[in-house]
Amino acid sequence: MTDQKIERINYNGKEYLIEDLTEPMKQEFNMLLEIQTELNRLGRLVKVQQRAQDSTTSALDQLIEEAGIEELPVATVADEQLEEAHAIIDEAK
Repeated sequence: MTDQKIERINYNGKEYLIEDLTEPMKQEFNMLLEIQTELNRLGRLVKVQQRAQDSTTSALDQLIEEAGIEELPVATVADEQLEEAHAIIDEAK
């Protein structure tokens, strides 16, 4: 296995020689690489959590169906009820 030394870096579609970069620039490039690595890790974690959520949702749907629990109609709140609720909240202040 040969040790390859990286001599160039591509940033925003432009090539730069690493030897031309100042130390603060190198630190920022390293920070950028760490951020990207962490974002990639978090992206994978989100996918895992979404799959777990989908699986849990499916299991819950199946349990509700097997139990024969009926869905209730969605209650709608009339504008008058909202106005009354806001009036009560305003009075409490």
